[in-house]
Amino acid sequence: MLEKFDRAVICDRSEIARFLIANDFNFENNCAVLSVAGYPKNIFSNCVAFRRIS
Repeated sequence: MLEKFDRAVICDRSEIARFLIANDFNFENNCAVLSVAGYPKNIFSNCVAFRRIS
């Protein structure tokens, strides 16, 4: 299930997004971590769609 986040961090490289997620940055800061390339693919489209309707 996709959690609701207060903010989003958009990284220019998937490696940076992967590093932040691996170190729980997203949970500690209540934010979605995404890359401009669409990483992580399993939640990217949901986050983008959610931001468009909110």
